[in-house]
Amino acid sequence: MPAKPRAPLPLHHPDRIGWRIAEYAQMTGLDVGTVYNQVYSGALPSVKIGGSRLIPRRVAVEAGLITE
Repeated sequence: MPAKPRAPLPLHHPDRIGWRIAEYAQMTGLDVGTVYNQVYSGALPSVKIGGSRLIPRRVAVEAGLITE
């Protein structure tokens, strides 16, 4: 029997290492297209993990969106 996929952690969960672009847009109130543009222009740091591009936790901390 295949393993069940895990549900994603809530947006502000302390164990999150990062957010997908759409999740980060939701957290910040920015348009998804704006966040994509910032990521691909290099203005917003991101990392590629597997097939996903994530905005690292430190970026949200530095922006004051979450606390450490």
